[in-house]
Amino acid sequence: MTQQNQHQQPTEHAVDAAEQAVQEAQEAERNLLQAQINAIPGQIENAKHKIQQAKQQVEEAQVQLDGATTEPYTQVEEQLRQAKQDMEHAADQAKMPKQVR
Repeated sequence: MTQQNQHQQPTEHAVDAAEQAVQEAQEAERNLLQAQINAIPGQIENAKHKIQQAKQQVEEAQVQLDGATTEPYTQVEEQLRQAKQDMEHAADQAKMPKQVR
């Protein structure tokens, strides 16, 4: 029993890190959207920086999850994949200037 628990610890840690990365990515995306709505340059730059940090955190969590186990964690992996796509999309949108209406 103990050996099995010790074997699961890296996997559980990887899953926890992945879930945290997804949450950070979602928060970074919300912050960027709010900064763009407010149209405050400093706030936008800060949000862009947080997007890059969240993207890196998602990538690191994916590597950690891949290395922790061979067991499928499809839900967490899907969330990470989606978060990575969302961060890439948000980073791309942050580069595009908003039109003044």
